[in-house]
Amino acid sequence: MKYSRLISKSAALLMLLLCIFPVTQASPAREDTMQAIERMKQATEENQEKIKQAIAEFRAGKISEQEYIAGAAERQWPDYASISKQVISVYRENPKDDDAVTAMAYVLYYLPADYSSGEHDEENLSWRLEIAELFLKYHAHRPDGWETIRYLGLPGATQAEYFKRLYEKSNNPHTRLQTGLWRAQYFTRLSTDLGSSAQQQKANRKQANQLLESLKAEAGEHLPEYSTQINNIRAQLEGVIGQPLADFEVADLNGNPDRLSNHTGKVLLIDIWATWCSPCKEAIPDLRAIQEELAARPFEMISASVDDEAETVLEYIQEEQPMPWIHWHLGPEQTQISGITGYPTYLVVDHKGILKAKITGSGSEHRIREELLRLIKLAEK
Repeated sequence: MKYSRLISKSAALLMLLLCIFPVTQASPAREDTMQAIERMKQATEENQEKIKQAIAEFRAGKISEQEYIAGAAERQWPDYASISKQVISVYRENPKDDDAVTAMAYVLYYLPADYSSGEHDEENLSWRLEIAELFLKYHAHRPDGWETIRYLGLPGATQAEYFKRLYEKSNNPHTRLQTGLWRAQYFTRLSTDLGSSAQQQKANRKQANQLLESLKAEAGEHLPEYSTQINNIRAQLEGVIGQPLADFEVADLNGNPDRLSNHTGKVLLIDIWATWCSPCKEAIPDLRAIQEELAARPFEMISASVDDEAETVLEYIQEEQPMPWIHWHLGPEQTQISGITGYPTYLVVDHKGILKAKITGSGSEHRIREELLRLIKLAEK
């Protein structure tokens, strides 16, 4: 009888525990998706390691360029688009599922947004907006919130507005500060956008400065690690458009001295880049086209490298891509020009030495060309 009552009490306790902590049966679809994510991570990491090894062998002369290209073509990459659809489906079924949220973070990282084709733009934007709203509703306070959602990949203005909403809702200081920094960086880029009017640039600059002041106060003494990021963005705002670019000494790739002021009288496009920077190298054909078009006019193209060694740049332009214009070697510590925090960075300077534009990132070459043509016409008067 005693054992019978004990069993009854145990059964009742078990039923209570099951009510409080229900046993969840993982669906086959969820298990398949989580396994697919693990395989995706493993395959991607293996390929990345193979790429590093191939680059080292190519630089050491152990394999030819043809062998390097052939090896790249043979690598099997995961079907990121297909896996993303599986993850989205699981996330929709249970947006509170922590594993599904983590899986979604991997998908966002490995499947960058591409709105250039036009073919799948609406679908691409739709699912990203959907998961953004689910994240905002259920996970705004996660300790790893920023790491999870940072590669969301919405169009600039849409993402800026979303990160504002996430900043306002989240009670996690790191998520708040990182989303705030993203927006400050966004408005900083817009402050030098050649497609914006002077009034719009000024308004964006003011917005960026206000955000930085607010974030500095919020970080305070308790989160000093954010001071560097705040100062870096502030440094980008220091190169005041419409003011003379400060003169500095520099050396060319052969070690010969030069100065910025030696080039006064011509419109300058200064391309701050590195041979290890893929976007920098992708922009070279566009820069070459600008150089060929404007070579006979009062214009000079200057590529200023932040590579460790000048010899690396010499080898690259001799063996990889011709860059028939002036070259400087700034070095990796680059102290000559303030406010440079990303590559490529383009500085447009008029014939009087006035900084007219500063753009970080590739993709604006056509607008840079238009600005150069406008300034050259003024220089020729």
